Amino acid sequence: MTEQREQNIEELEKRVLEEQERVQGLIEKVGQSETLIRADTPAKEALDEAAKIKRKFDESVKRLSQYKGYQETLAIGATPIPEVEDFQNKFGVRHRLWEIRHQFGDMQKRWYHENFRDQDATLITTTVRELSGELTKLKMKYRDGDEVLEAVSAEVGAVAKHSGLIAALGNPHMQEKHWVKVW
Repeated sequence: MTEQREQNIEELEKRVLEEQERVQGLIEKVGQSETLIRADTPAKEALDEAAKIKRKFDESVKRLSQYKGYQETLAIGATPIPEVEDFQNKFGVRHRLWEIRHQFGDMQKRWYHENFRDQDATLITTTVRELSGELTKLKMKYRDGDEVLEAVSAEVGAVAKHSGLIAALGNPHMQEKHWVKVW
């Protein structure tokens, strides 16, 4: 019985190590995938690539959870997996950048191409201000610079520099006669 237990433990440790290596490979993919690190990638394509990576990560986490249960059953200490947290940090930031870029692109199209009278200037300026703040925080995580972060920051900054004008023109107290003069 002891020999079988030792074999089980050995096999379990091997599988845990394989999953750790798989997660480490996903971490590297997040930082090296041309689709995720190049600013000229369409946001939808980058988000699709990120979703594929995340699915693989979730599968690994599920297996690691099972292995942890087996370790508990065998009354051995659970193997710490720092790669899981490392992946979550790196992936989370990269994925958020692409979410911002995708969402901001959609909003920007609406802001630029729909009738300004039908838009909420306060919402536009608030959104731009919040995104600018979030991007500033993300820049702290990428001290060496990041192509996608710089592109998104430039896009948001291009709208932010007109926030005063947007707020003034969108002021609800601007009466209809003033709109006629402006338009």
